[in-house]
Amino acid sequence: MRTHSTVSLIVALAWTVSTQVNPERELKLAAGPFPQIAGSELGQSVAFENEIDLHTCFPLLMKGEIVTWIHRAHAVSRRLLVQRCVEYDPSIDQTRGSRHGGVRESWDWVVIGGDRHRLEFVSVTPNGWKLFANPSFCGHFVAYWGTPQNILTPSIYDVRSGHVVASKALGKVELETDDESFLPPPAWDATCAKAMFDGRRAGKARVDLPINR
Repeated sequence: MRTHSTVSLIVALAWTVSTQVNPERELKLAAGPFPQIAGSELGQSVAFENEIDLHTCFPLLMKGEIVTWIHRAHAVSRRLLVQRCVEYDPSIDQTRGSRHGGVRESWDWVVIGGDRHRLEFVSVTPNGWKLFANPSFCGHFVAYWGTPQNILTPSIYDVRSGHVVASKALGKVELETDDESFLPPPAWDATCAKAMFDGRRAGKARVDLPINR
């Protein structure tokens, strides 16, 4: 789990964004200017595919150069979390127009360097966040499927503080699949007070997990 001191460092390095950008929300990605990062834009999306799944990825451009590829992005106040795409072996034949690749398991904070044109990515790795996390955001909380030591553990992480604020172990599982979306995404209530996890596909219970405030 990320320590409080590391989170404080990230906060200190946060950049200024437009006051028109609404805080704490999943962003709808589209080609064009990307106001969450000053001077950047998103290019046309490309499908990253592999033997298991396919994801839509957008090139993040700074001064016309590709810095990274983004699949999802979530704004938290004046900071930005992204799930990045990674290209695998480009020599493997793919569907025309696609790339051989997938998405990273972890999400990253985007940090602006001192010259404001250099981006750094700081991995966010809550306890048990692995292939099957399938996260769902609500404000500054993210609900995810934790699988530490193959124990299915619905969990909620506060991305502001860097702490897991709720978790419940449901027991040992052997998820014999490479499908990262095998477990359904957690479903939040309207107030971000609790999330529902449906573990029936893994032979476990359907549970409501409230946040420990």
